[in-house]
Parts: sequence; structure tokens; C-alpha cells
Amino acid sequence: MKIKTAIIFPALIAVALMTLSACDSGDSDVTTPPSAPTAATTSEPTVTVSPTATAAPSTSPESGGESAETPAPTAAPTAEPTATVKPIDPTAAPAETPAPTESVPTVDGALSAEPGKILTSLLAKANALLPEDGAMPKEFVTEIDAETAKGNTGLSPDDFTKYVSSAKAAAAMIGSFAHKVVIIQLKDVSDASTVKSLVADGFDNSQWICVFPEKSVVVDSGSCILMVASRKDWADAVLSAFGELAGGNLGGANEFFSGLE
Repeated sequence: MKIKTAIIFPALIAVALMTLSACDSGDSDVTTPPSAPTAATTSEPTVTVSPTATAAPSTSPESGGESAETPAPTAAPTAEPTATVKPIDPTAAPAETPAPTESVPTVDGALSAEPGKILTSLLAKANALLPEDGAMPKEFVTEIDAETAKGNTGLSPDDFTKYVSSAKAAAAMIGSFAHKVVIIQLKDVSDASTVKSLVADGFDNSQWICVFPEKSVVVDSGSCILMVASRKDWADAVLSAFGELAGGNLGGANEFFSGLE
């Protein structure tokens, strides 16, 4: 019995080794039972964030599609509207154009311009009243001061300095014409009557050679005094022109010489 055991046991071991060897080489037809499947370990699912909605792009002109709707603009603050000028009615009758005013300014009808400007307007207006063949001679205008006051105005140097602010005279360029027109601006309008009397009493009507004026007159309008010594029609034209420039606002005229008898 011991002998059989000693023989059989090694033989079984050899068979077992051969069997194992066959399993390792894959030549054995013996199928090993499948092992029990193990539960697959799965990771904890991650939470995905939903994508935010993006504004749909506006359709380009080439695509032919409708343009994307744009949000309504907010109302911008506007400035207070300015008043508009009412349009002129083309059917309305045109307004009358006012007549041009004289270049010489007046205050309440009284002449108040610089004497030279008054003389320029006065002589032009007077010549316009005369016929073409009866116009006044060409004149030259001079500034009057205290030294020349007596021959041009009849006022003494002292009276001229006391009463007069400025004065100018227009005389004929040809000495054969007894013709002189003088404008005097007074310092004080209340002295007009006094100065007119001084002029009438002191003016020399014989200052021309061999000729005398036909009419010599002094008249005032406010602070402005006119003295004219000339031919009668010329003197009358100058007086009329002065009255127009003064707006009819004249003081009393003093005719102190009417020619030789």
C-alpha cells in the first residue's frame, strides 16, 4: 500500500503541473469559470451650467433677412423751443417805405448839428429851390472865432466868447457878390433873442466893394441862429430851406437890412 501511494502521488503532482503549464500557454481546452463581475466605480456626476442666452446677431444686408429689432431709444432732453418768427403773408399789401429823414439831426425841431454840417445841407436845399440859371454863387466855408466874429456875425469878440459855442460862415468866392450865410450855435438857448439883436445891430452890410446885399435877416431855431445877407431871392431860398430843416420850429425873423433906397 505504501508502495502504490508513493507511486501514485508523484504522478498526480506531475499531472497537475502539466495542467497548469497548459493553462499558461493557452493550449488547454479547459475553460475556467468566469469570475463574478465587480461593480464599476462611477464618479459623482458634475453639474453643468446652462449657457446664457446671447443676443441674436442682426442680419447683414447681404443675407436678405429682416434686420434685428433694436431697442427703442430713450428720449433725450431737449432745449426749450425758441419762438419762431411768423412768416410774412405774401398776399398782404407791402408796408409803405418811410420817407428819408434829413441828414441834419434836430431836437424838438431845433437844429443841433455842427454848424458846418448844417451849412452843407442848408445850401444844397436852398439851391434846389432856385431855378438852374439863378443858383447861388460858389461859396467857401470858414471857421469863425473871436477874432473874425465882428466881420462875419456883427458880434464883438467878448460877446462871441460869452454866447457862442461854435460858428461857421459861407461866403461867395467872387467878391463882386454881396453874399454871406452864417450858422451860429449858442451855449444857452435862452440867449437866442439877445444874440439876434446883437447881430442885427453890429453886422456891417457895407463890407463888400461897391455892392450891398438886398436883404439881411437873422432868425433862430432853438440854440441855432441863421444870419443871411444876400440877393433877395437867394436870401429867401436860404430862409425857406432853414425852416424845413428846423421842422418849422422858428423864432421871430429880424430883417435888419433891405438894400439901399
